[in-house]
Amino acid sequence: MHRALTARGVTNVVVDSTSIDTNRRARQAKSDRLDTAALLAKLGRFVGGERGLWSVVHVPSGEDEDRRQLHRELFLPTRERTRVVNRIKTLLALHGIVLEPPRGLPAAVPDMTSLLTWNGDPLPPAAHARLVREWHRLTFLRKELRALIAARLALLRAGTDPVVPMVRRLLALRGIGDVGAWIYTLGVLRVAAVSQSSRGGGSCRVVQHAPQERESSARTGISKSGNQYLRALAIELAWSWLRHQPQSALSRWYRHRFANGGPRVRRIGIVALARKLLIALWR
Repeated sequence: MHRALTARGVTNVVVDSTSIDTNRRARQAKSDRLDTAALLAKLGRFVGGERGLWSVVHVPSGEDEDRRQLHRELFLPTRERTRVVNRIKTLLALHGIVLEPPRGLPAAVPDMTSLLTWNGDPLPPAAHARLVREWHRLTFLRKELRALIAARLALLRAGTDPVVPMVRRLLALRGIGDVGAWIYTLGVLRVAAVSQSSRGGGSCRVVQHAPQERESSARTGISKSGNQYLRALAIELAWSWLRHQPQSALSRWYRHRFANGGPRVRRIGIVALARKLLIALWR
């Protein structure tokens, strides 16, 4: 919708809904008419030059959106592979069967006739048939994942896309792998850079996806609004940074502030570290 409006010469503003201030002390009368009037009033103040009313979201271009398809596609078979592996292990454990190696499943479909249950009997027919189907599904997912990873590697090695140098710079840092480098570049850093250049410089503001403490009459803890996948990736990258970059300034800051606290304090600290690390990588 945003692209369709801007292509027709309409100046459109996309706003992060969580950044719009509301009065939380009392129940509010709510209807489409009242909401529209309130938004129009804020839009008038925003056009008049008042800042701090809300956070404006940068909408990626069609080219930037297309760049993300390969990495989004990688996420789906990866998640489905985990589910299939768990189903196979659950079905085997149901009949008392343990495969070697214990932490993984063989690359090829094993001989099902050699799998015996806990009392030495062969697998029941329905369980045998289901295991064969699940294993063929797992083989297909593994093949698809290898093809997608090879395509991403080829793009990194010989790609002429302007985002490739940014990915390579992130991969040069210990603690950041292929997934984190690509997703951070395409989902956060590229958007921030384009947003900054479109405003002609200045400080960069992106829609915050890290948890933040809500201000209200009572301390309500840490919210989890925003992109769930990016938030999880940011937390994972922060833990990886502590492990692989223990002497960095951010790692020392975390150990000084949070390492001696309890589990809850360390969880809060890792969110703060993830936010600081994201800002440092953007800079």
